[in-house]
Amino acid sequence: MKQVETKREERELVLKEFNNMRSRLDDLGRSIHIRSDSLQKTNISFGRRLIAGDFKNEDAYLSSCLPESERKTLQERSGALVAERAELDAKRSNTKFALEELRRKKPTGDSPNPTDLIESLYIARAKRDRLAAKYKELKSSAQNAQNTYEGQVGA
Repeated sequence: MKQVETKREERELVLKEFNNMRSRLDDLGRSIHIRSDSLQKTNISFGRRLIAGDFKNEDAYLSSCLPESERKTLQERSGALVAERAELDAKRSNTKFALEELRRKKPTGDSPNPTDLIESLYIARAKRDRLAAKYKELKSSAQNAQNTYEGQVGA
């Protein structure tokens, strides 16, 4: 008899725990349903604000949420990066042109002095190395600006 009573008590405890879990599961289901409805309404509202504000996409909207000083700083950085890139492209083009001139002189029989060629090669390599270093610096700066922007937008 005692075993039957013990088994009955264990069964009741298991059933009670099972019912508690079922109740929690039902509560979680209701919570998910309520939150999904709220999320859907929020997404619709957000879409309407994007359209009403004439924003091209979500990034344009989020950038408009930045304070004016931050937006101005980011625009200045972007402009500086564009200007530096244009300067680097121009230097690369000039170096490329100078090297092409040296190559053109060789086949015509108007060979440049070998010492001048070696010096020009060292100069070109030094310029290439400086350009590569500057490019890495600009890339790093652009990545830092992007990370700063994303950190502010995400906050």
